[in-house]
Amino acid sequence: MSLKKVACVTAVVSLAMAGTAFAGTWKAGDGENQNKWWYDNGNGSYPTNGWQWIDGNGDGVAESYYFDNSGWLLTNTTTPDGYTVNAEGAWVQNGTIQTKAVSQNQSIAPISENDFVVSGNNSVTQNNADHSIITNWIRVGYASDPTPYHAFVTGDSLTTARGISLGDFKSAVMEKYGATESKAFNASADKWYQLMASAGYAETNTIVSSATVLEYATSPYGIRFYFNQQDQLIGVVFYRDTTTGNNSKSDDASTSFDADPADYVGNYSYSGATSYIYNEQTRTYDVHAVTDNDSWEEWSGKIYPADPAYYNFSIKGASKEKYKIVDDGMTTYQFINVDGEWYYDVNADGEIDEAEMDKRDIESSYYYPEIIFLSDGRVAMQMEITLNYTEEDDVNTYYGWPAKGSLAINIFYTRK
Repeated sequence: MSLKKVACVTAVVSLAMAGTAFAGTWKAGDGENQNKWWYDNGNGSYPTNGWQWIDGNGDGVAESYYFDNSGWLLTNTTTPDGYTVNAEGAWVQNGTIQTKAVSQNQSIAPISENDFVVSGNNSVTQNNADHSIITNWIRVGYASDPTPYHAFVTGDSLTTARGISLGDFKSAVMEKYGATESKAFNASADKWYQLMASAGYAETNTIVSSATVLEYATSPYGIRFYFNQQDQLIGVVFYRDTTTGNNSKSDDASTSFDADPADYVGNYSYSGATSYIYNEQTRTYDVHAVTDNDSWEEWSGKIYPADPAYYNFSIKGASKEKYKIVDDGMTTYQFINVDGEWYYDVNADGEIDEAEMDKRDIESSYYYPEIIFLSDGRVAMQMEITLNYTEEDDVNTYYGWPAKGSLAINIFYTRK
């Protein structure tokens, strides 16, 4: 990138003057200038032909840097006015970096749903008219997931709602989001990295190289910014983290994460379904087919060739600690709340043991009715199927499924 001349307003200042400490962004050149640096003041200008105090890491302490006539930082040399700068470009005297205290922006604006509206050419902006990550979660069926997230890494086209892009420096993030503690990246302790790694997402290959992290959160929403050794932004994870709820896909109504099952006691009957196909390219579930009535013909014609396990059932004995499902055959299933998550009490002893905590062992089938409580008063169940059809099978052709992949179905029930 050649340095563009845009309304340069930075004047030459002597070192004896206590100039303003700017909070902008360090940027590298490209091509023949790839080893050079310049500073974007963030207001349409950049410093040239003189000194500027810069608090590069947002710690409230600024260093002084000299820029040449073209705006490139001088490093490891003597400036035209006779001062020494080190390899990083900072003014030094007798080997000591000269600094001054500057005021920090201590105000951290709360993270809200507005911060989940992004720009750039990415899967969120391409598939959602409002460019909202939250809308995208609903679209792909993660409205009821207690910990949905969306990651962007170097190479993605992203600009956040507050104007931060991948490649920006840590100081720019602090300028837009507020001064907060910069923490060392710890892969084993990073919840969102671990979720991505367990899912096999390619973004982990970039995130794992992070040196530091900034996090801004206002429950249940949060944003984590990941930086390399040079304090450049290489990854951003937008997330929602709730303490209760069920890991499911639901596009028709949001989950009431603090729902009291006692409010859902009653008899329920089938009232529609939505199916999703996993998109390997975008790593999201795309809506495939929708029915919005109790017609079993529509179910078998659009959703799946076999009947769902449950047509009708009742919710009984419900509280925030436990609830019971009784199906048509009078079989009772009890679920118990442990630290905000529901577990199936397989042996019906009123307690959840380690085997029951390992839900992977008992969730291999959708035939036991774990409930997803929706905010509109309905409830839902979920089934997931691995698609693996041959050319001789016509099921995938009839339903428009890929021969291989993943199919997820939300089955909705309305109280009678």
